[in-house]
Amino acid sequence: MPLLPILRKSPFARLIFLYAAGIAFADCTRNYCLSVTGLLLIVLILWLILWVTIGAHRNLNTGWIAGILVAMVIFVCGVWAAEIDINRERQVQSIPESPLLCRMVIIDMPDPEGHAVNATARVLGVKTPEGWIRLNLKVRLHISIDSGTYIPRPGSELIVRTQLKNIPLPANPDEFNYRKYLSTRHIYKQAFIRTPRRGGGDPVGVSPCGMRNRLLQSFRDMELEPAYYGLVSALTLGYKEDVDARTKQAFTRAGVMHIMALSGFNVGIIAVVLGFLLGNFDRNPAGKYAKTAIIILFLWLFALVTGLSPSVTRATVMFSFVLTGRLFHRQVNTYNILFVSAFLLLTFSPGMLSDVSFQLSFAAVAGILVYQPYLNGLLTFKVPLVRKIWQLFTLSIAAQLATFPLTLFYFHQFPVYFWLTNLYVVPLVSIIIIIAGGYLALAWIKPVALFAGKVLAVFLKTLFLSVTVVEKLPFSLISGVYINGVQATLLMMIILLLGFVILFRIVRWFPVLLVLMIAFEWIHLTHTKKLVHQQTGLISGVRGKTAINFISGRKAILLVNAGMLPDYNDLTWSFNNFWVKHGVNPSVISFDSMDTDLCNGQVVPGLYCRPLWRGNNILMTFNEQRLVLLRDDRFYSFCSKHSLQADLIIVTGSLSVHPDRIVKEIKASLMIIDGSVKKSNVWRWKSECEKHGITCYVIPERGAFPIVSNGTSR
Repeated sequence: MPLLPILRKSPFARLIFLYAAGIAFADCTRNYCLSVTGLLLIVLILWLILWVTIGAHRNLNTGWIAGILVAMVIFVCGVWAAEIDINRERQVQSIPESPLLCRMVIIDMPDPEGHAVNATARVLGVKTPEGWIRLNLKVRLHISIDSGTYIPRPGSELIVRTQLKNIPLPANPDEFNYRKYLSTRHIYKQAFIRTPRRGGGDPVGVSPCGMRNRLLQSFRDMELEPAYYGLVSALTLGYKEDVDARTKQAFTRAGVMHIMALSGFNVGIIAVVLGFLLGNFDRNPAGKYAKTAIIILFLWLFALVTGLSPSVTRATVMFSFVLTGRLFHRQVNTYNILFVSAFLLLTFSPGMLSDVSFQLSFAAVAGILVYQPYLNGLLTFKVPLVRKIWQLFTLSIAAQLATFPLTLFYFHQFPVYFWLTNLYVVPLVSIIIIIAGGYLALAWIKPVALFAGKVLAVFLKTLFLSVTVVEKLPFSLISGVYINGVQATLLMMIILLLGFVILFRIVRWFPVLLVLMIAFEWIHLTHTKKLVHQQTGLISGVRGKTAINFISGRKAILLVNAGMLPDYNDLTWSFNNFWVKHGVNPSVISFDSMDTDLCNGQVVPGLYCRPLWRGNNILMTFNEQRLVLLRDDRFYSFCSKHSLQADLIIVTGSLSVHPDRIVKEIKASLMIIDGSVKKSNVWRWKSECEKHGITCYVIPERGAFPIVSNGTSR
């Protein structure tokens, strides 16, 4: 059946796009004073104008005007829903950060990380001089642990004195916005505690999170290798905290990282297996009702146990509608069900629109619905096995086509052999999920559980080794690809129109397709030309470290403290998106390893350095701006008749707090306190600078400071 007639029969298609546009509009204008009441008033006035016009000219065709007004109402409803979320976030962030006695309960699996445990907790109340005040607030909890620290479990109740702090914004340009990520899950505060005190009895494990903990313990009892245990936990229960970096890298480069994110694939397997096991219920009408109810309830239980992730929730909503429709012998419009599920999720959580997993999940399903039937029909095979392989291939291509723009935009990479890996990974994972489910159901029968555990270990090993083989193939991953938001939108439209022109034979869209491709390429060429002539620096916000990026054209360098070289994960977290955007892959060099080529501008054109200046300090010139990096107290022992003229003074954590003595030797427009300065000293630097009338910029509080070519302002 052609695509457009199906969409015309999907009323929620137009509704969801208008509603989502309203949410996106509110999110983009959250810093501006836009009144939802004002927007509603405008719509009401337009409605009145339409009503008066119809009364005066009864023969006038006003259907299109009414359609526009209805669209505006839906758009404003989206704005309104988002504004409610935004106002809730602002109210929570306005809570004072003073120490409070809090009563809270752990609501998810604690995640050990070094000498700390991270968890999500729900604050039930805080104690004030007037007594206890009830709250219902989710916070991100960070617990410092040692050998004697009590480690809470899901459901544990704690009473602690702590500060409910706002989650900081990204410290560097284009860095992952952890605050935005948590806000989509309605978490707006974080707390740091050392010695939690129990506020109640131990949890009994009946909550969904407690159930998942018990299921994970069953997997631990199998005594699998750590890599295989982490893999089966992610594939079946969505618990990815125990997946090691090596496994993540292999699955990412092979193009099958998506199988670790629970989705409709996992929900579909559960529904099919349950439908098979409950097949005898189809013998009478009452049995059919019971079968459908059992499957739907089990799917929602699975969604709760795995944390109600956007992809699992979307799939569960869709399967609930599909199963209910089939029960009552109704024709199922899968497109409309997809849009209905998206509308329901955004109604309850408008912030989910900016969630990457939400976008990828719906894009993948939409791509499969639109492209897979037509791609699958391009070739026909009589052999069933070959036909199934072709179906898997076309399904993988369809999903990748739809998610390709989002993958480039968010992750800047593309796995080349995704089509090959998915051919055998999808069947293997299906078998693993079924065996793991059987193991969890029969774990109380020791001989059966032992046999299932050994079989499961064989399949997990086969999956892991087969993925690593593809990962090691040449050119398995294309990385460092940059497109901006406009290009991602254009690329989505190009892929959609290509489908119209090639698959659906709608040739009239070809001129529009050509215009979009020209616009995409023009943006790409403009950005590439800009990179050739770029001259920028960044005094970066890396906690506890001094890090400065210098970029000139396509050459770049990152200077850091000796002995404090951050590991690869720190660098990727802080700078990967920034480097990709600027088209560079810089070398990482410590300040103590600066050689002659670097100091003379041969590594990065325009960067000249003078190390060991007045002790172990560094004098640098970049983009005709003079920077002084102070990292040695021996600077205070030097005295000159004339003050040094500089643009920026960068103060590090190894320097004593004497701003008055610095300004006597160096005249600069700005003093920058970098991320290596301890919090206790930051306050001293700020107060001393204010006392002496020195402009001070604190990187831990305000984020990284860019060094631009035409000045030092942001």
